[in-house]
Amino acid sequence: MLYPAILKVPDFVAGLKVREKNRALSVCARRSLLVSAEASNISLEHLKKGEFGEPLPCEGVYWSITHKSKYVAGVAARFPVGIDIEEIKPVRLSLFRKICSDEESEFFDNIYEKETVFFRVFTAKEAVLKSRGRGISHLSYVKVAKVPDSESMLLFYNEFNGENRGYYCVKNFYYKEHVLSIATASEEYNKLNCSVLLY
Repeated sequence: MLYPAILKVPDFVAGLKVREKNRALSVCARRSLLVSAEASNISLEHLKKGEFGEPLPCEGVYWSITHKSKYVAGVAARFPVGIDIEEIKPVRLSLFRKICSDEESEFFDNIYEKETVFFRVFTAKEAVLKSRGRGISHLSYVKVAKVPDSESMLLFYNEFNGENRGYYCVKNFYYKEHVLSIATASEEYNKLNCSVLLY
C-alpha cells in the first residue's frame, strides 16, 4: 500500500520572490514526503539527489516529490515510485497533441474534456519518468497502453533501441481542480493500491 500525501501550500508563499518561493515549495514538498513516509512506516534519514537533481534511493527507500503553486505532494516506498501533480487548466490543441497522440486519445471515453485528459496523461507520463530517475526530455519514450477506468492507466516506457523498456501502472487522483498521478513498474494496474493523505 502506498500513502502519497498532498499538502496545501500556505497562502504567504504566493507573495514570495521566485527564489524564495521555490525554496518554500521544496520545503513543503519534503514535508508531504515525511507524511507519506510516516504513514508507510518508513524512516527517511538522508535524502540525496543525483547529478541531474533526481531523487536517489537510500537504504532501500525510494522517494518522489512534486510541487505546484497551490499544492505539493510526496511519496515514499520500498520500490521505485514517481509522483506528479498539475492544476487542470486550459491547454492549446497543439500542446495537447504533442503530449497525447491521436492513438492515445482513443483510450478516453470523453475526449471533449481535453484539459482533464491532457493533465491526466501528462502527470502519468511525468510520474513514470520520475520513477525511472529520468527528466522530461524522455517524455516521448512513454506511451499510454491501456486506460481501464478513470483512476488507472497502464503506460509503456521504451527507451532508445528497446533495451530499456517496461510497463508502468499509474493511479490518478483528482483533488480541487488538480490531477495527481503515482507510477510504479508493473503490468498489473489493479495491483497498485494507494490511499491519498490530504493535509
